[in-house]
Amino acid sequence: MKFMKNGLKSLMKTRYLFLVTATLFVGIFLISLVMAGSIAWQDRDQHKTNDFSGISQPSTVLLEKYEKDIAGNVTAIPLENASFLLFKQVGDKYVQMGGVYKTTSYGHINEDLSAGSYYFEEISPPYGYTYDKENGAPKKKYP
Repeated sequence: MKFMKNGLKSLMKTRYLFLVTATLFVGIFLISLVMAGSIAWQDRDQHKTNDFSGISQPSTVLLEKYEKDIAGNVTAIPLENASFLLFKQVGDKYVQMGGVYKTTSYGHINEDLSAGSYYFEEISPPYGYTYDKENGAPKKKYP
């Protein structure tokens, strides 16, 4: 009888731990779904879709600027002091938001944005660098 009581207690503890673990996992999963829009520009190709439709609270976006080698491949070297303007779609046109944004020593620009469609426009590459090229022309717009 004592064995059955101990076995039952052990089973109840195991069941309780399983429920707590499952609840935490579901909570983390749901939070990650909500936060998925916060990494819209986080990518080494330096461009991603950034339409935050359906999200009512501001989302943090991250623009990353990295050096490219001679062949045009993105390296792991971040570019500091690249200057950008931020534009938001208002009606059928884009309007500049804020002032000039500069990349940090990590090559990052972090900004909290409300729902909408945005793009960054590079206005000045870091000293010693040129604009990225796209089809032979300088690429300045990063949607």
